[in-house]
Amino acid sequence: MKGIWLAAVCLSLLGAGVFWLIDEVSDVDWTNRRSVPFAEIAFIGTSLTQSAIPNDAAPDGLVGDGRRHIRVWVRSMNETIETQFLNEAIDAKIPTIVLEIHPFTRELSGGQHRSKKFGAINFDRLEVKMRNAAFHLRHGAKVLVNHMRGLSNQEAAELYHSFNGDLSGYKYLYPVTLRFPKEPDKLRSALRRANESRLRVVLLTFPRSETLVNYLGETDVRADNENMEAFAKLFGLSLWRVADAWPDDHFSDQAHMNARGRQRFVDAMRAKLAVAP
Repeated sequence: MKGIWLAAVCLSLLGAGVFWLIDEVSDVDWTNRRSVPFAEIAFIGTSLTQSAIPNDAAPDGLVGDGRRHIRVWVRSMNETIETQFLNEAIDAKIPTIVLEIHPFTRELSGGQHRSKKFGAINFDRLEVKMRNAAFHLRHGAKVLVNHMRGLSNQEAAELYHSFNGDLSGYKYLYPVTLRFPKEPDKLRSALRRANESRLRVVLLTFPRSETLVNYLGETDVRADNENMEAFAKLFGLSLWRVADAWPDDHFSDQAHMNARGRQRFVDAMRAKLAVAP
């Protein structure tokens, strides 16, 4: 019995590690114009961007007028990396650059938890991580089966079931700490370069599941919105916010969209991007 338990733990950790390696690196080299020739729109952000924006668009483009887009994402995106990607998009002369705002304005509590005792193990966090590792292992197996059926990464990811409202594996991430950039001068410098090159930079945030919004509460959601609006005003940028919450069946977990949510979000982005800069 002990051997079976140990094998299960090892397999879960292996599955989580493989998932991390795949998920941590963007699946698009957006500076490589051969992958998406003459891209006119770049989306840069975290896995929230990855779940909401398709990797490649239909023949007529994401907007429907032929303009091509590139999506670049890093699961553990921070403001330093996002500013670096912004500068590279400016170097590539991409006319419209859409930045996910969250790496500049939010820090999840789960990323700040550290044991006060040097070298000690935080067992309550370990339990959650093991549960999530097991989930990713199960999902990895499903993705492998779907690949054998000839489905792409995106198509396989779209087979995620709808979010069932269970926040037990995510509550350790909240509450969110609101902040402004730690390196504002670097961001201002990049935005100045974009302006000199007549490139449009806009900020983007995403709806959350109704369950998560209810868990966070009206006060915290309002504070988050006000912080994002203040950030956008300070740096002279437009903030695209579609809605605070969408139904749970638009998500694969508390915040990442499934196929239904992605299609609705793409429709919203088409409306935004159709407006001339």
